[in-house]
Amino acid sequence: MKHGLSLSLVFLLLMGACGPMNTKPADNKNSGLGAGAAADTASLPPVALSDNKKFVIDIEPLAGSAFKPEIGDNLNGALNRYSIHFTHKGGTPPTNAKLKVEYFKQHSTVQRKYSAEAKVQADGSMNIVLTFKKRGNWELHFYLESGDLKDEYTYYLDL
Repeated sequence: MKHGLSLSLVFLLLMGACGPMNTKPADNKNSGLGAGAAADTASLPPVALSDNKKFVIDIEPLAGSAFKPEIGDNLNGALNRYSIHFTHKGGTPPTNAKLKVEYFKQHSTVQRKYSAEAKVQADGSMNIVLTFKKRGNWELHFYLESGDLKDEYTYYLDL
C-alpha cells in the first residue's frame, strides 16, 4: 500500500509541475493563436490590415480559386490564384507597388520556404499564385512596398 501511495503522490507532483495541459496559447492578431501556433482558419482573409497598420490589404480569389486554398502540386498554376490589392491606410493607392509572399509549413522536419512575387495588373491589383503541397499549418508573410514605405502582413493558415 505504501508503494501505491508513493506513486500516486509522485504522479500528482509531476502533474502540478507541468502546469495545465490543454490551454490555448495567447492570441495572435492574424490567426487567433499564438506566434508559431497552429492556425484556426482554413481560408485567406478577404480584407486585412498590415502588421504595422500602414496598408489595407484586399484579397480576392481569381476564377477557379477560392478563399480556402487547395492542396496540390499546382504545376500549371491553375490552383490558388489570387488578386491582391492594397492601399495606404488612408485609402490612397500605392506608388511603385511591390508584393512578395514567403511561406512555409510549420513544424515540418524539412523547412522548405516557398516564395511568390505578384505581377502588377493594369488596374493596380496584383496577381499571385500560391502552392501548398501538403496539409498542415502554414505561416505566410506578405511583404508590401509603396515607394519608401514598407510593411509586412503575417498570417497563419490551417489546411
